[in-house]
Amino acid sequence: MSSCSIQNPKSKMATVPFAFRQLWKHPGFTTVTVLTLAVGIGATVAIYSAVQTTIIDPLPVPDPDRLMMVESFNTKKERFKAAISPLTIRRLRQEKQVFAELTIFDVMRAMKINPMEAPRDQ
Repeated sequence: MSSCSIQNPKSKMATVPFAFRQLWKHPGFTTVTVLTLAVGIGATVAIYSAVQTTIIDPLPVPDPDRLMMVESFNTKKERFKAAISPLTIRRLRQEKQVFAELTIFDVMRAMKINPMEAPRDQ
């Protein structure tokens, strides 16, 4: 035989003041609990913000699926290097055979430059 109990809503509401009295009596536990909740909520918000800006939100460009990243390859050391020389950028901008637009950004500083504001060669 199972026991089921139907509780009076007033008895549930009576537990709220009791809970606050217990929290008031134990300030150390209350402090640790509030700080744990604050850190947990803060971390959740920070992670959600990072995921939203990097994965969920689309890039602010007309055709994000057509973006390409150009890197230079050092044949002597047989590895890619992130930096491209200004002469290479100038040459790629002048040719305009492969790319419709060309802009630069700094990976280390995560600084994006708007193609309309990027410095152009005269």
